[in-house]
Amino acid sequence: MRELKRRYDRDWFARNKQPYDVAVRGPALPFIGSLGVVVAMVEDAGLVLAGNWDGTSGEGTHVHAVNQSQLPFVGMSHEFVGKDQGGVGVSFFLVVGQPGQGTRLHTHDYDEIVYVIEGQSKWTVSGQERQARAGDVLVVRAGEPHKFVNSGDGQLRQIDIHLNPTFETVWLEE
Repeated sequence: MRELKRRYDRDWFARNKQPYDVAVRGPALPFIGSLGVVVAMVEDAGLVLAGNWDGTSGEGTHVHAVNQSQLPFVGMSHEFVGKDQGGVGVSFFLVVGQPGQGTRLHTHDYDEIVYVIEGQSKWTVSGQERQARAGDVLVVRAGEPHKFVNSGDGQLRQIDIHLNPTFETVWLEE
């Protein structure tokens, strides 16, 4: 496992003069941090690790681990709910979507970060459309209406990170 040395948050983006509100293309992120919480994906093992920057989960343990197969699979995603996983301050979907699968238009009261692992998708965010493909990172700001659909010919795999301990969604389409 890589040593965690840097916190990627709004301040990091500002200090490094990087765009925070737009999609950025880049290599796979080793982790995503929010308010001192780390979620690291060990993709080959299907293992999810969650803990605080000081190496504790906040409950006296060093690491809380759960295998992807233990997460509920709903629709097209495994669901990691931080509140149920040691009180972690983030939740995420491990999306595995087939061509044509996607979500309806919705919003959240918190930011969402999406990392596309494989495939491509068409996103609609606040009425604007954009394509996303493997290696893209999208930041959807709190309150922005958004949806996506797998627009490719193959499987779409992405991680949708919700900066909230639970999923709280307001659906705008039936």
